[in-house]
Amino acid sequence: MKQQWKLMVSLVLVILIVIFSLSNTQPVNIDFFFTKSQVPLVLVILVSLLLGVTLGMIASLTTIGSSRRKIKQLENELTKAQELVTQLNADLVAAKEQAKREEEKPAVNAFENTATEVQSVSDFIKEN
Repeated sequence: MKQQWKLMVSLVLVILIVIFSLSNTQPVNIDFFFTKSQVPLVLVILVSLLLGVTLGMIASLTTIGSSRRKIKQLENELTKAQELVTQLNADLVAAKEQAKREEEKPAVNAFENTATEVQSVSDFIKEN
């Protein structure tokens, strides 16, 4: 469907250009520095259009090139930032695990102390 639209638009443009060309065939004088000549008006218009488009494209290439360089630079920065976020997340998980282990230490120590006290009481009872 999309290609049919392109074909239709292209066909309309070609027809318009042909009509334009046929209606502008009268000769015009061209003074180009030290040369004079007569050419059809349509040729002058089309050559001027092509020169303008070409110069515009050349001028835009510099902007496109600098935009591509900037995009590449920003992609590199994004990659580094994502790597940093991944590393920071890993550090956070490790810190949480360390904090959890630190919280469990007093409970383990308390359990060991209680077990030692129970053993002591048990030993005392056996002796008596």
